[in-house]
Amino acid sequence: MSYTTDRRNIRRKRVRAKVSGTKSVPRLTLYKSNKVLYAQLINDLDSNTIVGLSSKKLDNKLSKDKKTIELAGLLGEEIAKLAMIAKVKKAVFDRV
Repeated sequence: MSYTTDRRNIRRKRVRAKVSGTKSVPRLTLYKSNKVLYAQLINDLDSNTIVGLSSKKLDNKLSKDKKTIELAGLLGEEIAKLAMIAKVKKAVFDRV
């Protein structure tokens, strides 16, 4: 494995030891690859994803010719809308 992947896995294990999500307060996980942003709301007790979204799945009209910071804002707005539909009011942030 590469140095970057090793460091990310060490950080992930350290944070996950302290952060856990439930159905009423799920864990919000964000991941940024070189090209795509991912966001998920995860219920760790049942081991399932409540809501998941990536910048690839955003409408092409919205995401076309946008910078990464603008895509992150759009992704945040969309994941918040989906969370409200799933009746999620709060989330625990998990930085990976």
